[in-house]
Amino acid sequence: MALTNGNYVVRSPSWRNGDIATAGAVTWRRGDIATSGIVSTANSLVGSTASDLVGLGVVALSNGNYVVSSELWNNGDASAAGAATWGNGTTGTVGVVGSDNSLVGGKYLDKVGKIDPVTGLGVIALSNGHYVVRSPDWDNGDVEDAGAVAWGNGITGTSGIINSSNSLIGNTAYDRIGNVTKGVVALKNGNYLVKTPNWGAGIAFSGSEGYGAVTWGNGNGGTTGVINATNSLIGSKNGDRLGEDFISGEGVTILNNGDYVVTSPRWDNGTLGQVGAVTWGNGTTGTVGLVSPANSLVGSIPGEMVGSGGITALRDGNYVAKSAEWSNSRGALSLLGYGAFALTGPINTCNSVVGGQYQGVHWSVFAHNEVHGYLVVGFPRENKVVIYNRQNISLAVSSTNTAATISGSGRLPFTDSQCQLLLSLSVEGASMGNTLAKVWIDDTQNAAYVKRHYEITPATNTTTSTAKVTLYFTQSDFDDFNLTNQLKLPVGENDAAGKANLLIEKRPGSSTGDGTPTSYSGTPINIDPADEDIVWNSELDRWEVSFNITGFSGFFVKTTPSPLPVTLVDFSAEKQENTVVLRWQTTVESNSDHFEIQRSSDAQKWTGIGKVQAKGESQELTVYTFNDGQPFLAEPSRSVLYYRLKIADKDASSAYSRIASVRMENTATIIIYPNPAIDEITFSGSVHVNGYRILNPDGHTILEKRNIDVISGKIALPFLQAGLYHLELYGKGGYRRTHKIVISR
Repeated sequence: MALTNGNYVVRSPSWRNGDIATAGAVTWRRGDIATSGIVSTANSLVGSTASDLVGLGVVALSNGNYVVSSELWNNGDASAAGAATWGNGTTGTVGVVGSDNSLVGGKYLDKVGKIDPVTGLGVIALSNGHYVVRSPDWDNGDVEDAGAVAWGNGITGTSGIINSSNSLIGNTAYDRIGNVTKGVVALKNGNYLVKTPNWGAGIAFSGSEGYGAVTWGNGNGGTTGVINATNSLIGSKNGDRLGEDFISGEGVTILNNGDYVVTSPRWDNGTLGQVGAVTWGNGTTGTVGLVSPANSLVGSIPGEMVGSGGITALRDGNYVAKSAEWSNSRGALSLLGYGAFALTGPINTCNSVVGGQYQGVHWSVFAHNEVHGYLVVGFPRENKVVIYNRQNISLAVSSTNTAATISGSGRLPFTDSQCQLLLSLSVEGASMGNTLAKVWIDDTQNAAYVKRHYEITPATNTTTSTAKVTLYFTQSDFDDFNLTNQLKLPVGENDAAGKANLLIEKRPGSSTGDGTPTSYSGTPINIDPADEDIVWNSELDRWEVSFNITGFSGFFVKTTPSPLPVTLVDFSAEKQENTVVLRWQTTVESNSDHFEIQRSSDAQKWTGIGKVQAKGESQELTVYTFNDGQPFLAEPSRSVLYYRLKIADKDASSAYSRIASVRMENTATIIIYPNPAIDEITFSGSVHVNGYRILNPDGHTILEKRNIDVISGKIALPFLQAGLYHLELYGKGGYRRTHKIVISR
């Protein structure tokens, strides 16, 4: 077995230990030189009893170490108790297998580390260097074949007798934890899953019976104790057999973003037999509880067996499920899974592409457009191609709400039970939990804001989560507003003035009543979306308004900046050599205190770079300017910088201006010479250097100097040996750049 660090081990399960036949041995060897000799107890991990067969399986870990599985190892009088022994991939592990250096069984036929006949593995390597040991035949006291799955430390090894404190276990006869093919599955993020279709919720089943359970395991410490509804996704009836797909043989599909999908074609929804279910699972925390329409995509009539056609994991973390028996075998290509979002409820034409008269899904083919997030589905027998995009559906026509669980990255359109579109969210790695989206459509037009308004309320990280929001409006929504306002919203696709007028008022928190602005207690903030993000979708006859936010709230479209303390009529950024000149104008100021100038390299994370005192009270045109003399300190590798104003009132409330951007054509340069160097090196450029440090190839700092402010300088290097080093220069505003330098003697 080749190890990941270049060494290797030789397994010899039939090796004779003196007079002891088939004791077995595993011998570690260096990979950089040839070695010879006789296998012995001095250079190998060995068995000490006849038929121990140490080394039936060896698994290489990602960190260079290895694990030896010996399911027939005898623990004294307990024949075939089994053992899993960690091995040091740098020096090897020698000696006799025992409970002091291995995870072992304590009873006859526990078979710790039992090898899966299909995969050939009794130990599963995790991507983080740790490992998991499967023992489906382990007895929990007098409970026969309860089964156990134990986590092992891939850095130091884990030893001792399998028990409830170090393993996930069954507590009923024939639970056989992790027994099915691929009964333990490694997730891409270092965690793992345990599939137990035989689990019986306290009832002993065998053969094809069982409620079934799928348990998430913590890859950095393991998941222990008895399987139950608080630590596992479980079936609700005998025969559900979660974790075993009798058609595809998998039951669980691992997604490319670290999450997973559980298919349960035999799941019963109450009295409706085998309607089937597809359940998204959180690969970071696990998904637990009973499978139900509240957490799964399900069928509606007996025998639909949703998910029976299997799951296709897409490259971007999304997934597609096939349900060939849906609707009397019409079939459904159901569910573009949106990666980190769980879609729930019955299959319908809103969440699926369904087959036609020729049972289309049996013969369908599909492709996924990763850029725009839709499926292209071909039905050769029906001579047609269908584009499936959940965002291309009708907007809500009355006040409604819907919810979805968000715990990762992706784009999600929120649709209600009537297949009406509310809004869309794009998130990057946010953990927001069950997120409620609402839309109100008022009966009468309020003069202050568009009668279609929104609220987004996550269960967690309400004030800190970031996302890009897309709100949808009809032209009649804007027309009704324009009838009561002199400052108009756009009346058509090419109405640049109307787009420039459009503002979003964000009201932090949740409404205490009817969703009107006064029903929120938070301080209002104005958001001015970029005009290019105010889009008329001519195909679907709707406006799509997108903007980035931090923290969730109520959202109202309007044209009057109030409650801003000033009326801001212009804000611009212009590059002049290595300086950015900001200009803005106000026509009305009331109780205004100051303007804080903020800069960003990505229009999401902002840094204050200066302050300008406001006039305070004025009914006249006032012009302000501010010069950013060191724009590259924000991020020298960026070609575009973003600016905005935080407009502060004297009562401490504040709001933000629209964002202005400037293309820098990055002229921030640092020249390092000579390179290679002998005794000193010189740096010179257009950025003020505040400090530097030199690191060796291992990343250790060997020279550092701070609190300087220079454009150029020299660094003496007489004490450095010849070789490759890293010179890191940094500036006051976050500038940081690393250069490779070579010292030549």
